[in-house]
Amino acid sequence: MKIDSKILFIVVGWYYNQEDWNGGLHELSKNDDVEVFWVCHNEPPQHIKDRFNWKVFPNGEEFVAYEQAIEYLDISDDTICFFVHDDMIPKNWEFINICVNLIENRGLKAIGNGISYPTLFDPEEKNTSIHLPDGIGSYTKNPELFDEKMWIKTLRGSFMCMRYRDLREIDGFEPHLKYRDEISIGRMYFIPEESCIDWDENKMEDWDGTMEGCSKPYHYVTKTGGGYYKRPDGRLEKITGYGNCVLIMFSYKVNKVFGKDSITYLSDRYLDSDYLYEMGRGKLDPENPIT
Repeated sequence: MKIDSKILFIVVGWYYNQEDWNGGLHELSKNDDVEVFWVCHNEPPQHIKDRFNWKVFPNGEEFVAYEQAIEYLDISDDTICFFVHDDMIPKNWEFINICVNLIENRGLKAIGNGISYPTLFDPEEKNTSIHLPDGIGSYTKNPELFDEKMWIKTLRGSFMCMRYRDLREIDGFEPHLKYRDEISIGRMYFIPEESCIDWDENKMEDWDGTMEGCSKPYHYVTKTGGGYYKRPDGRLEKITGYGNCVLIMFSYKVNKVFGKDSITYLSDRYLDSDYLYEMGRGKLDPENPIT
């Protein structure tokens, strides 16, 4: 699918239920300068099918979804891309013009919505929430870039804006193709509710699909969930994991190639700006309320 428009929205389809966001994107797509493409985790509802170009991809993580989308699409180098979740609350659509101006006239390379936390990242560390078991260099497409410990600005997958030429210069998103399933889809446990001990309910969701050996009343807990679960043999196993590793891998590349001053945000508030609010799994975050 050829993309020649000035602006492209790539939307990760999870929830499909924010009509102010969906309707606004639909109105934008009527403009010759704007295209909207949905990269979906599952079959979208009819109201998405009727209004947008879309495709279902097997993915379980937004950065993987974005990479699948740009591999599928034929995007012009000059296109300014907005990579967004579908559970966003729009307040003021002027964010589009602001982002375009920051990129075209002020030389910014990547723009987030609400401010994100900086991180001191060491590519040599292993097996933490932001480090994979064998070290980041074993999983990235660009191991030559991951050569020093450094403070980095981070970019959340819920909202990122970049010109496609700049994204292509850093070889797109992460991780390496052969590790996509392991890092995204594969990194979850399916656990009977009565076996969960000291778990964080914000990191646990009902499983409403089917999977071999798993059915309701099972839940799934991503390996970033924290806490413990009881194995069938009675032993406890700690739930640890790699929830932010792909976010960090991508953010590191932007910082490394373009410098930390190439990244900015629309707000100094977490998740929230005067233009957009980033919901968490389709819900408002009580610790970071919408303004």
